[in-house]
Amino acid sequence: MRLLWVNEIAGLTGGCERYVRDTAVLFRDHGVHSTLMYSVAADHDPAYTKAFDAAFPMVDIPSQLVALKPDVVYIHRLSGIAPVNAFAQGPAPVARFFHDHRLFCTREHKYTARGRRTCTRTVGPGCLACHGGIVKDGGLRFVGPWTVLREQAANKGLAAFVVGSSYMAGHIAAHGFDRARTHVLPLYTTEPLPPADPPAREPDLALFVGQLGAMAKAFDTLLDALALCRKPVRLLVHGTGKFEEAYRTQAASLGLGNRVDFAGKADDAGLARAYARAGFVVFPSRGPETFGLVGPEAMSRSTAVIATMVGGTGEWLTPDRSGLAVPPNDPAALAQAMDRLAGEPELAARLGSSGRKDWEARFRPERHVRDLLALLRDLAGKGGGQ
Repeated sequence: MRLLWVNEIAGLTGGCERYVRDTAVLFRDHGVHSTLMYSVAADHDPAYTKAFDAAFPMVDIPSQLVALKPDVVYIHRLSGIAPVNAFAQGPAPVARFFHDHRLFCTREHKYTARGRRTCTRTVGPGCLACHGGIVKDGGLRFVGPWTVLREQAANKGLAAFVVGSSYMAGHIAAHGFDRARTHVLPLYTTEPLPPADPPAREPDLALFVGQLGAMAKAFDTLLDALALCRKPVRLLVHGTGKFEEAYRTQAASLGLGNRVDFAGKADDAGLARAYARAGFVVFPSRGPETFGLVGPEAMSRSTAVIATMVGGTGEWLTPDRSGLAVPPNDPAALAQAMDRLAGEPELAARLGSSGRKDWEARFRPERHVRDLLALLRDLAGKGGGQ
């Protein structure tokens, strides 16, 4: 099968790009020929694109589809109506994976501008009431609900939709996407390599892994919670982003300067050591997660998780089995959960062990690869675009 992956970014910048790369590599063992098409405006990382048999910028999509002759097109990040239409009108069936809420929220992150409350509403006139169309991305621009709805309409005719959680399947169905063409394929993590010279667990060390450039991740709530902890909990942070300086200032104002380690991005070896050291991982999102891959990553390493039950989180977190659940935007409840695990390392160990068993049963790559290949081969067998 000749599979054309479409993703605007040709480099390892986030979970979507990691998924695209890792799945293309796994598909090689199943005889899949993978080609990547990316935005001409994006940086091209040769170390990333070597995971594919070929990689090209999107220049003239109709002509490129004729030349490449894919059996199936698999879209990930792709902005705008014209590119979607170009792929949909081509000779091959098109599937799209919805990794985030960009097509389902005028602000992209599904929390309200006022009060930063978790939002599960569909896009509509109500988005204007909370200034939902004002987007800050190097400036200010306005995205009205009608703009998002038009782009949704361009995608609704695609052959298949792929999501990582039942939550996301329900959310896109609420926006009018055909449930019969929507396939829930929970994401996966690969078998983690144990760190060289494994460190001992530090029961009072909490770990946060994620972007510091998205308020949806609620790192501000985590800092507020840390200041409320009765135990001497410390926080290791692996991630960067545009709000990092603001978070450093917040930590200092809360008197947390010597308890928070902003360690920046980590390579695979660095993350392996961090997961091994941590007493537990904290996942405090206020935006409803489309899946939340950090959780299963922690579970694969037998590390307990504290997480907010928003969006798809509840589809991998089993409260009091693989971790502890807390409400979003609740520093006091989060602090109580952190104190509990820091003070009861045997509980953290039990939750981590159960989490590893759940990962073994549900989040290994083989299951996702099997189900995705079955879907793509079925689409290839039917042939034809829109």
